[in-house]
Amino acid sequence: MKKEIKATGIKSWPEDDRPREKLLKKGAGALSNSELLAILLSKWENIFKDPMMTAAAVDRIVHHRVILELNIDSY
Repeated sequence: MKKEIKATGIKSWPEDDRPREKLLKKGAGALSNSELLAILLSKWENIFKDPMMTAAAVDRIVHHRVILELNIDSY
């Protein structure tokens, strides 16, 4: 018997809960840092065309942070 997997991508969220739509409707103050970061990372290649700038930005974001690497399926 196969287990049914429901769509969990951001497009399956209610529109008011999606970070980009929330940003447009309510402004940046209504978003958490995680939501703002998600928007930034979704457009990463449009913002940082230079690999050195990308590396510098990532270094700034993760400086003094704990990074967890999870080897699990992503849904």
